[in-house]
Parts: sequence; structure tokens; C-alpha cells
Amino acid sequence: SLMPDFLHLSEAGYQIWAESLEPHLATVLGDSATNATSASTGAASLSGEWTLTMPGPSNDPVDLALTLKQEGNRLTGSVPRVGGGGVLEVVDGKLEGTKFSWVIHRTREGGGKMSYRMSGEVKDGQLNGKTETEMDGNPISNKWTAKRK
Repeated sequence: SLMPDFLHLSEAGYQIWAESLEPHLATVLGDSATNATSASTGAASLSGEWTLTMPGPSNDPVDLALTLKQEGNRLTGSVPRVGGGGVLEVVDGKLEGTKFSWVIHRTREGGGKMSYRMSGEVKDGQLNGKTETEMDGNPISNKWTAKRK
């Protein structure tokens, strides 16, 4: 998909190339990296610090620090565990145009693991998403938002 004719990059391929070159060119030119809006996707880079707001156990909103790093269309990052005790890593993250997705794995107190499948869309500089997981065999789905700090 990045080089459909095996010779020329696709629009997404050129975007990845441009995003990887931009910080190096900025350094050589004595400028700062722009992290500017992508002309091809209309989406700003998701790299940086965010405040993630989602429903807690009693459906009251809970704010969490979300750190994302975007490299081309790949996303990584972390969220601190509620109540302390380390961080949860963002894995399998990707950005396609304005749509994104990633997974966060968590070991539950008392044993067992949960995987949060998070997906959504970038709109007006905000992340609007949905989390899907399973707890004790029951599917759980919640909406969430994230704003830049």
C-alpha cells in the first residue's frame, strides 16, 4: 500500500517519508520541527501529552495522562495505572488518515488480564474514541475523549 506500482510512493508513503525527514531537516536548517498538520490526512501529529477522560467504575469521569508518540502511521505511548503502580503501554497503535487504534493490556489485581481495544478519530484537535474490553466474560464498551495538555 505504500508503493503500489513498486516504484513510486503512495500518498501515505510520502507522508511517512516526510514526517521522518522533517525533524532532521529542521535540525540542519537550525529550525524547530513543526509537528504541523498533514496536508494529506488533515490530521495533526498525535505525538505529545494528552488528558484522557473516560468513565470510571461508577461512571464518574476519570482523567488520565496519556502520552503518545507517532512515527509515520505507527503509535506507541503509555498511560499511568490508576492509583499508581506503574504504567500501561500503548501497543499495536496505528493512525490511518484521521482514524486511530491501539491496545492496552492490564493485569488485574487478584490475577487475570484485560485488553482494552481503543479506537476513534481525530477531530478538531481532539481524540474521540471508544474502548472495548471484556470483564468476567461480559463485553464492556465506553466512549472517551482526549485533549492536548
